[in-house]
This record gives sequence, C-alpha cells and structure tokens, in this order.
Amino acid sequence: MAEKNKKKKIVTIVLIAVIAALVALIVVQRTVGFSSNKSAGYAAFGTRGASQAQAVNVQVEKAQSSVFAKRVNFNGELSRNESSKNISSDVGGTVVQVLVKRGDYVEVGTVVAQVDPSSPGSQYKVRDVVANVSGTVLSVDAYVGQKVNSGNTLVSVGNPSTLILKMSIPEKYLSSVNVGSKAYFTTAAWPGKEYSAVATYVGTSVSISSRTVEYEFAIQDSDSRLLEGMYVKADVVVYENDSAITVPTTALTTYLENDVLYVAVKNGDAYKAKRIYVTKGVSDASRTEILSGLQAGDLVIVAGSVIEGSLINIVNPEEVSR
Repeated sequence: MAEKNKKKKIVTIVLIAVIAALVALIVVQRTVGFSSNKSAGYAAFGTRGASQAQAVNVQVEKAQSSVFAKRVNFNGELSRNESSKNISSDVGGTVVQVLVKRGDYVEVGTVVAQVDPSSPGSQYKVRDVVANVSGTVLSVDAYVGQKVNSGNTLVSVGNPSTLILKMSIPEKYLSSVNVGSKAYFTTAAWPGKEYSAVATYVGTSVSISSRTVEYEFAIQDSDSRLLEGMYVKADVVVYENDSAITVPTTALTTYLENDVLYVAVKNGDAYKAKRIYVTKGVSDASRTEILSGLQAGDLVIVAGSVIEGSLINIVNPEEVSR
C-alpha cells in the first residue's frame, strides 16, 4: 500500500513539472511576440515621425528691391488757387446786362457786365464792367436787375487748372511732408477714380486749436468733374524708398528679443529653415522695410510654422525660380 502511494506522488510531481514547463513556454513566446510587435510599432512610428518632419509645408516669397511708399490718410477739400480774380463794379447801381456765362474765356478789357448808376431824379450813363485779367469765367454772381454797391463781385475769372487740394496735416508730419511730396485722393462722387497731387505750399504756422499745418497740393490730373468745394479723402506719402526690400509684416518674429526672419536654404536636394537676424525700417499696413540682414534673392518663409533647421516643403515652387 505504501509503495502504491509513493508511485502516485511521483506521477503527480511529474505532471506538475510538465504543466509548469508548458506554462513557462507559453509565457516566453507571448513576451517575445509582444516585444517584436512593440519594436515594429516604434519603428513604424519613427518612420512616420521622420516623414512628418520632412513635410512641414511652407510658403515663400523671394526678396527683391522695389518702390516702397508709406501713405497716411487725411481729409481735404478742393479749392481755387488765390490767383483767381474777382471782377467788381466801381459804382453802385442796377445790373442791366450780364454778357458772359460760366466757362467763357475773356481777355483783359472784355466787358462782362453793365451797371446803370442812375437813381430816381438822376440819370447817368451806363457803366461797363470790364475784366482786369485774362482767363476762364469761373462764376457769375450777378443777374439783371440786381442792386449792387461799388466793390461787389459780379464775375470771378481764373484758370480752371488752378483748382487745388487743401489739407490740414498734423504738425508731427512736418519733417516728412514737404514741398514736392505726393498725394493721391478720391472723391465721394467717384470713389473708384484716384487722382494725384504734389505739395506746393506748406503753412508757416501751427494751428493752436488743432495742432495742424495748412498744406496746398497742385492737382496733376485734368478732369472737369472735379469741382471747387468737393470733399476728398487723400493718402499722403510720408515715406518713400525707390529700392527697398520689404516683407509681409506677419513674416517677422522675435528670438531672444531680436527681430528675425526664417528663410529657406538648400539642404542637399531639399530645403531647411534658417533663422536670420534683421533690422527693421518703416512699416505700412501690411509690409515692413528690411534695412539689413536680408539680401535680394533670399527665400523668405511667409507662411508655415518652423524653427531653426526645420526640414521644409515649399508649396509654391514657382516663387523659387521667379
């Protein structure tokens, strides 16, 4: 009996050992398989990461010299130049004839109107009112039957081309808006038509109340639609550089409190981003002048998030060969 029990124990021990060995084998196989899969997963992820790093899409703009002008908007009014002359009667009386109309051209000595200085009980010879200057009749202020006094204006004569643009400009622009400065303006009646003008006069005093200076601009475009008294919106050029290198202001950023740009540079057959330090100049509403650090021909990254050394993909390659 004892011998039989001993054999059972031995068989049980052997079975337990076999089962343990089988369990150990299964665990080892699963562990190895998981590690292999995990390594393969990491390798795939790394490949995808590298691919993503190479696919940073950017847009570039080739730097080049061009005319850059900063404009500031002001309100203005069209007015007649002071060279226009008023023709008046040298006697009081009644206007009996008006011999010209607006737009007529008159010479010195042309009779423009007649005034009868007679009064009840006194008869006088009708007096001619003559032009004392040659030019175009700009306005007729008299009518037949009108009672006038000596010195009253009957007709204004001048040159239509002497219509000028007058503006009051803040005193801080005195150093940048001078005789010869350019302006471009539009009218409310024809907002799509832009006219040009050049500064011909700068006031000699500053208004105490508005802190502005009076400016006059000669209009460069001849257009009969422009009328005295018209309200206009004008852009005055306060800075101009004929050979400036500019970039979109949004392309500029800072690095360690310095102004920087990122440019695309060759990296074998591809491109990478390079940080360059620049000196800014004047800015307008959308662009900024670069005074140093950027050369004509450089490919400025104007869209796309990059850092120093980023591998990039230029999405507008036509700009590279422009």
